[in-house]
Amino acid sequence: MPDLFGLDFDVLNEPLVAGSTFNIDYEIGNLGTAVNGPFRVAFYLSKNNIIDPNAGFDVLLSSSTITGLGSNPSTGTFTRSLTLPGVNDPFWQTNSGDGTYHIGMVIDSLNQVSESNETNNRNRGFLLDWDDVVINNTLRADLVATSANVVLEPQTAGNSFDFDYNISNIGGAATGNYTVSFYLSGNDFISGADKSLGSVSLRSLAAGATTGTLTTRLTMPGVNDAFWLANGGNGDYTVGMIIDSANTVTESNEGNNRNQGQLIDFDTLVVNGTTAADLVATSANVVLEPQTAGNSFDFDYNISNIGGAATGNYTVSFYLSGNDFISGADKSLGSVSLRSLAAGATTGTLTTRLTMPGVNDAFWLANGGNGDYTVGMIIDSANTVTESNEGNNRNQGQLIDFDTLVVNGTTAADLVATSANVVLEPQTAGNSFDFDYNISNIGGAATGNYTVSFYLS
Repeated sequence: MPDLFGLDFDVLNEPLVAGSTFNIDYEIGNLGTAVNGPFRVAFYLSKNNIIDPNAGFDVLLSSSTITGLGSNPSTGTFTRSLTLPGVNDPFWQTNSGDGTYHIGMVIDSLNQVSESNETNNRNRGFLLDWDDVVINNTLRADLVATSANVVLEPQTAGNSFDFDYNISNIGGAATGNYTVSFYLSGNDFISGADKSLGSVSLRSLAAGATTGTLTTRLTMPGVNDAFWLANGGNGDYTVGMIIDSANTVTESNEGNNRNQGQLIDFDTLVVNGTTAADLVATSANVVLEPQTAGNSFDFDYNISNIGGAATGNYTVSFYLSGNDFISGADKSLGSVSLRSLAAGATTGTLTTRLTMPGVNDAFWLANGGNGDYTVGMIIDSANTVTESNEGNNRNQGQLIDFDTLVVNGTTAADLVATSANVVLEPQTAGNSFDFDYNISNIGGAATGNYTVSFYLS
């Protein structure tokens, strides 16, 4: 009768890593009579050096069919390609991951050949029918999100909000510390090219563990941020995360750290208030200087909308100030109503005719008469336009939204009588008499010497 046994067995590539394909050389001998029929050789992975397909612990890697030996005492050397179980396979988890394993063969595994000795088809010895080998990278972490939620919806540009999320390690090894980065996208695909909302550092997560629900405070980009303008303003946006964004964790699956689904690792929501008008002056000029009290003059100016939305109609008010700070408490010189200005548009140079207060106006007297004054404007003085910046509608600078100039002729003398009396009445022709009188200067300047003439009428 035939007697099949292992003559040689060698794993050619050592050490190995989980999931890798490798070659073995093997040779089978026969001490008995000819083997004319085929028989199968099965190859197993075992934690120990006892290859036992019946115990339920070893893993079948593959098999080969030998067509027969005839009367030859040996098959000669065969080479066979085998593949190890992948990373995080239950076999590795059962056997504690990386370490020394055994790969061996079971000859005539289907019992197709009747042999004189059925007990030497396996486990004869090292390099006879098995070889030990170190296998690494058997267990790896695998970080995935299991929930993601923007707590309050819809959102508004510039708002801070809470983002709740849960992360699990479905792999077979601890993660080590790792980073989670948060992004805002104009679509439902999160990438590092999207708008960054920040990141957090998280501690190592054991195999099979979960973070539980975490909450991170994020902030939307402000009104008129370039991101909103590039994505069309108000509408649907996506807040999502990339787990292990710094790639510090070696994972069995690097492709499931993002974009796994709505409310899994991202949340799509409506964002409003993304764009608003923003009116600013770009030039301001009193055309003719110096000026004189009571004069009418031209004021040239240019207004731009540097915001992301149209303004609607708005009002510009003009003021005269005794300093270079324009406010509604200054002397009003009038106002104009202007039509809506589109996002990014400018009025071009506009000219408005204004008039200085007259001579001896209380404004001049309160501010010391002739000297330096400022003509300026307040844009959207009626506050009808919702703007991203309400603080740049005035006092931005000389020749930007105001012009400082000299004003003369602000005050003058003004002589008036306050009493007049013929002391003795009636009078007789040819008589001399006393005439009492009082004169006041109700003007804003001294008179100098002057003459008073008396008449009979």
